[in-house]
Amino acid sequence: MTDAEVVEALYVNALLEAIEAEQARLLLLQVIYQQRMVELAQALRYR
Repeated sequence: MTDAEVVEALYVNALLEAIEAEQARLLLLQVIYQQRMVELAQALRYR
């Protein structure tokens, strides 16, 4: 591999890791949102 190919591979790997981290963050936000919706539905039911 040339130096340029190594740099490109490292860059692509870093991008993939960033995408995975963002996916995990979005999944967590989705779980939090769903929990809030459950809490809201319960609050509306019992008021």
